[in-house]
Amino acid sequence: MDRRVFLAIVLMMAVAILPSMLFKSKKPIPRGAGRQGRPVAEQLVDSGRPAPVPPARPETISPPSGIAAVSPSGPEDTVTVTSPLYRYRFSTRGGRLIEATLLKYPSMRPDEKGQPTQIV
Repeated sequence: MDRRVFLAIVLMMAVAILPSMLFKSKKPIPRGAGRQGRPVAEQLVDSGRPAPVPPARPETISPPSGIAAVSPSGPEDTVTVTSPLYRYRFSTRGGRLIEATLLKYPSMRPDEKGQPTQIV
């Protein structure tokens, strides 16, 4: 084996291994912990400051006046998005994809010869 090949292998191993030995990674701070590793609320109490109070969440959300609430049992409608290449139809209840048609590509199914390809 040539000396240069051996030297190249040794240098590649040094480049791969030495940085991990020389530069140790810092331990991640647990979520919700401050600089000393304790929860932030405990640090604030120890420093004499009051702990922060989380904002109150409303129990129920009602629609603004003048806007009727949409009932989930209402009629389902479809929204059509078209371009020269495709036609997509979406449901207004949940955004479900109802139809995806590629207008430039003919269908290969024997019963749909000459019609655009429907993916969904």
